[in-house]
Amino acid sequence: MPFDFMPFVEPLLNLLLAAVSAAVLTVVPPAIKWILQKAKLDGLLSDDVVRGYLEKALQNAIALARAEVAKQKLTADIDNAIVVFVLGYLRQNVPDALKHFGLTEAKVAELVKARLATVVPTV
Repeated sequence: MPFDFMPFVEPLLNLLLAAVSAAVLTVVPPAIKWILQKAKLDGLLSDDVVRGYLEKALQNAIALARAEVAKQKLTADIDNAIVVFVLGYLRQNVPDALKHFGLTEAKVAELVKARLATVVPTV
């Protein structure tokens, strides 16, 4: 009568497969990070992430500034009031993004004014 090894082999194969999977999951992420660093692509990925939340913060700040200007019923120098509000908002909420891209007050003002020129104000 032959001896059936399958009840012993199957758990060992499952254990071996689990160990290989764990090893792959341990090795692959650092390997990908190393490849991206060598290819100089990791900075581009982080730039995209920072740019994404900076853009969202800039949109939010402009919307809030417009609401604040409307509430205060300012009629003169509205663009500069919006720029000042946006600068304060960005400094408070995303200072790391400003630092990451080296954005000065003048550059942020330029970005805000460019967006104000392309966005039709809500009444």
